[in-house]
Formats: sequence, structure tokens, C-alpha cells
Amino acid sequence: MRVAIAGCVHGNLRQVYHAIQRSGKNPHLVIMCGDIQACRNENDLKSMSVPAKYRRLGDFHEYYKRKITAPYLTIVVGGNHESSAYMSKLANGGWLAPGIWYMGDSGAVSVGGLKICGISGIWYQDDYEKPHFEHEQFIKNKIVPKDSIYSVYHTRKVDIEKLMQLEPKSIDIAISHDWPRGIEQYGDLTALLSEKPLFRRDIESQKLGNPATRQLLDHLQPRWWVSAHLHVKYTAQYNDTNFLALDKVLPRRKYLDFIDVGPKPPKGKLKITPIL
Repeated sequence: MRVAIAGCVHGNLRQVYHAIQRSGKNPHLVIMCGDIQACRNENDLKSMSVPAKYRRLGDFHEYYKRKITAPYLTIVVGGNHESSAYMSKLANGGWLAPGIWYMGDSGAVSVGGLKICGISGIWYQDDYEKPHFEHEQFIKNKIVPKDSIYSVYHTRKVDIEKLMQLEPKSIDIAISHDWPRGIEQYGDLTALLSEKPLFRRDIESQKLGNPATRQLLDHLQPRWWVSAHLHVKYTAQYNDTNFLALDKVLPRRKYLDFIDVGPKPPKGKLKITPIL
């Protein structure tokens, strides 16, 4: 099955779909690795953790309002720049818009026999053991404390433990927004530091990436692990897992790639079936 992988979308879904169509590679499925910025309206911008100058509506609302239809079945995870007022309503996963499936805080699905799991958010040690106390604030449209705007997208232990129930080697593609910690050591580190020299300090102090998703990677041993967040394309090979990270959606940036994985697609329309 051919799958298109996109990096940080930042509200530019139409640009991603157009780039896929121009490629002529005709994927069966699209995966977006976070920062979708699924804002339905101007009010949703208030729940998004970005500086005021970056609070723009983007084009997701056109898909939500059915003015445009996603040309490919699409699966997304949440990043650290999202419409938390909307995504909190779908914490267990669901359709953000017709044809666009959100994995929730964490989840796993089957798509035409392809097994995919995903986890949203990024690492922050102080919030890892906490429950998702923020969701109720956003769902009930309360006055949300500023701290909750940030903590809502931090990885939680409960979501890692949920995915740890999956059997090793049962997953074809795992999706996260930030990188599993230490994965950079299994690719061309010299080239990475040449392109992103500011990463050196975090790499040397072993702070680059998410230790919880590294634990998950070691357990699941998926065929592919795909990520975004650090705004650079990077590949690595860790045991039997192929790692692919992609850049953010901007002209002349490496934000899109294609992989062939899993079974041949079944005839007819693909369906998403939750399995966890």
C-alpha cells in the first residue's frame, strides 16, 4: 500500500494535497504528523498555543464545512500547535472532517489491513504522570488557564500505556509528532548537525526527543515510525524500524515523502477501523 507522509502542516492542508497530486504517485492513504491546526472558526484560534502573529485560520475550516473534500483518506495526530478546543472533543479519536481521521490522544486503527498507531503531543516531564485534566475545560468552554493551553498537548503516561498493550511487531506504521528520544543516533548525525547545529546541545545532553515514545518504539518495533516537529527531513534505521521525519509545509522544504508498506490495498473504498 502506498502512503504519503507529511510533516508539520500548520493549517496548509490544501498545499499538502496539491503537492501529492502533482507528484503523480497516487497514494492510497495520507498521514499528517501533527500541527494540523484544525480550526473550525476564528474562535478556535483562542485555544491554539502560538504567538498572536501566527494565529491564522488556515484552510482546515473549508474541509470541516464541506466546502472542500479531502482527496485522499487522511490520518492525523496532534502536535503542539493545535485547536485544543476542537481536538479535546475527540480525545478518543474520530473524524475531524469528512475523510480526515484524528487518532486522539493515542489510538490504533486498521486501514485495509494496514495496522497504524499514533500518539499526539510532545514531551514535558512535569506533566507526564498527570491525567488529561484540561480536556473538560476546553469541552465546556470554560475560561481556560494559560498553563492549560500548553499542558494540554503534553504526552501522558496513560496514552503510552494504552499503546503498550499492542503486540510487538504488530504495527506497520507508528506516528508521533516529536521524535523518539535518541533516534538521531541511527541516521546521518553529521548531516543533521550540519543542517541544524542548534540541536547539538540537546543531543549531547540526551534531551532531544521524547523518552516515552522511545520506550514505545522499543516495545512495538513497527516497520515504520514517522514524525515531524523539528522541521527537518531525517531518516534512520533502528533495528527493524525505518524512521522518517519531515519538515514543515513551506515552499522548497522537504515536507512530503512516500512509503510502500503492508498488504496490497483491497478493492473498493478504504475504511478506518479502530482497534484500540
